[in-house]
Amino acid sequence: MPSRTSALEGLRLLCALVSPFSTRESLLADWPAAPPWQALLAQADKHRLIPALHVALARHGLLDRVDPELAELLAAVADWNAERNEGFRRQMRTVSAAFNAAGLEPVWLKGALTLLPPEGPAAGRQMMDLDVWLPRESAQRTAGAVLRGLGYDAEGYEWKDGAHYPPYFHPDEMARIELHRTVLEPDQSALLPPEAAAQGVESLDWDGLRIGRLDPLARALNAFAQCTRPQDHLL
Repeated sequence: MPSRTSALEGLRLLCALVSPFSTRESLLADWPAAPPWQALLAQADKHRLIPALHVALARHGLLDRVDPELAELLAAVADWNAERNEGFRRQMRTVSAAFNAAGLEPVWLKGALTLLPPEGPAAGRQMMDLDVWLPRESAQRTAGAVLRGLGYDAEGYEWKDGAHYPPYFHPDEMARIELHRTVLEPDQSALLPPEAAAQGVESLDWDGLRIGRLDPLARALNAFAQCTRPQDHLL
């Protein structure tokens, strides 16, 4: 079907543009005579990659190949996303400080780690929530109490299973906090058992805050697992 072909070509060019392994030379060598911009933007929107698309086009010096009105719109979305991520970063620091005050060292997972640099995610990552894990169940209970003390509320959710507790929401914050029981979903635990993940946690000093992150292999396994779950086929 033509529409399916168009969507595939749009996704193909999008992936090439945002790939960290692409170069300006390789992109220009394969640049289509009539880029499928409409399909590409639809795919970028579906996969939450519009800010990353702008970052990639700017990095490779290809913004002159985009319609000026579209380029202006992409820049505006990228600026909005950068501002949003800065809000996420402030939120992450507030939560980390509160955890530290309670004697906890939070292990931040997935996209939260891209917020550690002051400039935020350089690739233009668009984020929806902040994932945090504490290996011990007693620490998880304390963390939940700390979040509630900060004004977060998980009322209305009854998730008894899964990798994380019901998400915590704050009326004045943008990101929900997903406090993890385990790093991966229970049906994926053989890939990265919690005990193995805990042994490899790396402690960091984040501008005076004590936080942790998984070791490189565990971070890769975490990303791999998320991108291969059947219900997350869009990823």
